[in-house]
Amino acid sequence: MRRKVLGPARRDENRTWCSGKQGRTGRGHSLYFIHTLYPFSYPNPAPPRLHSPLTATLIALSTLAFFALPSSRQTALRNLESQLGMANTATAMTMTVTTGLQFAGSLNHKQTSFLGVPLRLSMSNPQPSLPSVFLNVQAKARTRTEDREARHSRIRKKIEGTPDRPRLCVFRSNKHLYVQVIDDSKMHTLASASTMQKPICEEFNYTSGPTIEVAKKVGEFIAKSCLEKGITKVAFDRGGYPYHGRVQALADSAREHGLQF
Repeated sequence: MRRKVLGPARRDENRTWCSGKQGRTGRGHSLYFIHTLYPFSYPNPAPPRLHSPLTATLIALSTLAFFALPSSRQTALRNLESQLGMANTATAMTMTVTTGLQFAGSLNHKQTSFLGVPLRLSMSNPQPSLPSVFLNVQAKARTRTEDREARHSRIRKKIEGTPDRPRLCVFRSNKHLYVQVIDDSKMHTLASASTMQKPICEEFNYTSGPTIEVAKKVGEFIAKSCLEKGITKVAFDRGGYPYHGRVQALADSAREHGLQF
């Protein structure tokens, strides 16, 4: 039984084979093979085959990858094809794309064109690079003042000034020394003394800051002020400072002059 030909096959000057074929749905579709763009099997061209438009596009892309390679790589691929005897176009196309990716390191931003549209092929460096390690290094931002304030906040949770036993709070700087007796229940300052007061400032002539002798004088002055107002017991609040130096001298002098801590 002879087979019925659905449409005549014709060959044009560009060596492109076309076949007009009607499917069952009534739609017409064409099968193409772009033989002129396919670089393999030269100088012995393989018999032309029919391919879908998608396959033809893939063949064209593989051709671009092939021509982007150096001439030595193209010769090596043709020799490899002749040795393997590749007759399947899909296998050759896969070989072209794979080899193009394998030798991508030999190119650096190669420019070419396809159908009048410029294409830019950016190839990455084939040499492996060490992974980047980002270290987030932060210096300690806490200062001595912040540490002192943290200690003072912990002390203030334990010490509370009352009318019977007010809080004796100390603050010092590089130039002056301050002390206050505070009733926290009423938020009143009952007595105070500092190196800025005239009786202490006129008696001691210091230029580099209050010394231990000045701290003892301040402790004596605050003790006398408390006893004059009927305050004999206090809760000592050193303000987060270490208990030594001027702070210790002030507390010892206040005890010697009648205050009970």
